[in-house]
This record gives sequence, structure tokens and C-alpha cells, in this order.
Amino acid sequence: MTKALLTILLACCFPITLSADVFRDSASNFEIDFPSGWAIEKSNDPAVILRLGQKDSFAEFTKLDSELSDYYLKARVKEQVDSLRSKGNTISGEVKPVSIRGVTTAYYVRYDAMGSPAYISFLTYDEKSYAVSARGVDETAFRNMLNRFRKPGEVIKAPAPPPRKPRKVASKVPNVAPEEEFAVQVFRDGAEDSTSTAVMAGMWPTPARISCASGDIKCSMKAQPASASSPALALKKRSSVWT
Repeated sequence: MTKALLTILLACCFPITLSADVFRDSASNFEIDFPSGWAIEKSNDPAVILRLGQKDSFAEFTKLDSELSDYYLKARVKEQVDSLRSKGNTISGEVKPVSIRGVTTAYYVRYDAMGSPAYISFLTYDEKSYAVSARGVDETAFRNMLNRFRKPGEVIKAPAPPPRKPRKVASKVPNVAPEEEFAVQVFRDGAEDSTSTAVMAGMWPTPARISCASGDIKCSMKAQPASASSPALALKKRSSVWT
């Protein structure tokens, strides 16, 4: 009972994924992945170096005699488009590129053949050029199939994730209530006034009262509170005390 529950739990947590088989052409020029269920079939065309099939679907690979650049790869696809149209086939769109992991680019066209999607593609990989034809698979599967094209023994590395952009952390500004903000402003204004007053007091001495006792003259000076009057008035008061 416990084993059965564990099996159900694993099945829920780890969904079943389709496995793939690796196939290699007769001369070991390349290898490619196909979903399980595809198998090698015999081709009636002697130029075909690998034919894979599953029910009504198939894919054939042919090695060309010379290495073709991108310009001639696209030219060969356009030649096939003209030939197909002359035979009454319906072409779906124009020539399309598909990148093979950034190493090279394959070019293909899709058309309808007896009610099924079909494709013709040309590509160059490892200084060798190939023609690929397929029928009975959807376009996404065909593009994925071309993307798995590689040299024998070549390891396909998973694409690196895009670099993460650093997050911008906004500086937090404290929320000050209107009353608190007003009080802070008043405090600042008061501080500025007291500072200016102290400066003025340092520049203009505070007048003092002089009292003298009889006999030997002993005089003392008593400091007076700072006056808020102008400096000129303070000087006038000071001179009157000494007279």
C-alpha cells in the first residue's frame, strides 16, 4: 500500500516526458534526435543517406556534393519552390530560416502534399551541405528537429539563461505628517535666528552699568541684558554711561 502511494506521488510531482532516440547516417557524417517511435527505413533514392519514418510520416537526408554558402542554400530552396508550384503544390509562405543553436542557419519552405504538411530544407554544417525533406509533422516539430542536427558525438549544451538585471531599490523617504513637518521647519527657523543673534552679540558688546563706592574708587561693571536695538543705539547708550 505504501509503495503504491509513493508511486502515485512521484507520478504527480514528476510528469512523464517523451524520450528521444539518436540516429546517425550511414557514413557517420551527422547525428540527430527524433522522438521515440521513429525508426530507420530504406529509401528508394540511392542519394539518401538516412531515412526515418513513423506511420505516415517520414524524413530524408541527402548529402550534397559541395559545400554551399547561405546565398546558395536559399537559392536551392527557391528552385524547389518554383518546381513545386509548377506541379500545382500550394506553398505556405516564403523561405524561412531556422538557427541551429547559433552555429549555422538552415533554410526551408513548407507546402501541402496530399493534405499533409511537407518541407524542403537546405543547410550546411561542419563544412558539409545537406538537403532535408519531411512530411507528416507540424512546423514546430520540423524546426526542433533541424535544431538537433549535429556532428557525431557533439554535445549540445543547454542555452545559458539571460543575465538578470540588477533590481533598483528605491530609497525610502519617511512619511512626515503636516504638523510634524511644520514643527521641524519652525525649529529650523528658530535655530537660524538664535545663531544670527549670537553673531551680532559677538560683534557688538553689551553695555554695562558702572557703580563706584566712596573712598577709594572701586568700580564694578554689571552686565546688562542684550538689547535688540540697532548697533548704533547700543554704542550711544554705552557712551552715556561713562559720562
